[in-house]
Amino acid sequence: MRVLFGFTIYILTCCGSPIQKEKKPSILVTISPYDTFAKKIVGKTVKVITLIPSGGNPHNFSPTSKQMEKTLKVSAWFSLYESSEQKMFPLFQTLLSSIQIVDLCQSIDLIQEKDGGDFDRHVWLNPKLAKQQIILMTNTLKKLFPKHSSLYEENLSKVSADLDRLDKEIAHILAPHKGKTILVSHPAFSYLCKEYSLQQLSVEQGEQDPLAKTLGSMLKTIKKEAISVAFAQAQHNNTGLLYIAHMLKLPVQTVDPYSANYEENLKTISQLIAENGRH
Repeated sequence: MRVLFGFTIYILTCCGSPIQKEKKPSILVTISPYDTFAKKIVGKTVKVITLIPSGGNPHNFSPTSKQMEKTLKVSAWFSLYESSEQKMFPLFQTLLSSIQIVDLCQSIDLIQEKDGGDFDRHVWLNPKLAKQQIILMTNTLKKLFPKHSSLYEENLSKVSADLDRLDKEIAHILAPHKGKTILVSHPAFSYLCKEYSLQQLSVEQGEQDPLAKTLGSMLKTIKKEAISVAFAQAQHNNTGLLYIAHMLKLPVQTVDPYSANYEENLKTISQLIAENGRH
């Protein structure tokens, strides 16, 4: 919050003159996959700004004043409603009284994290749920910029068809592996696993590495399920995963749930899961 307070002082003292509106309107998304989705819908009609840069962790991201400055003219923020985002809402609503903050998870049956804390919001990793979110995004954009409604509808049809095709491809790749357990550093794959009948075993629980008392049972599960690969994620703490992989001599594959190359990335992750099946 110190960064946000400092940014508020910066705006009030250094920007003297009112914020000038750009000719092209702009919208804000939180992470790269939604930047990809939004740009496919709006084309060249709207500027899309991504709050969290590539490689950033949405769970604990704190923007710099320069990063916040880029967002000052947005008409809407398509948010995942992560706690780190919600801390910024009051500032945005103060500086941009007309901004629409849209909860992209509002119509989705969210999965609660195993530690009983917040809800898992890695929804985009299920193409069917991503499609629901893009429909919500498009409906909001049509209200904000009605003169482009027909274009947005046309683009939505194309994106929806792409996601339907992606869903079928992933289902085909993973069909022989139903019931398989995947070992991950951070529990980002709940919605992917639920959709395609997989199980997720996360080393990290509640943003923490496993306690010594739970490590033993985790090692037993890994051996019982004949897990043959460990999936690390660059944006998160992989210390516990790498320790387990070293102990059990498991190969480590690094994947990026936040990649902007959405379709190819999900297919790659699915293929890695399929290629590293049971012994």
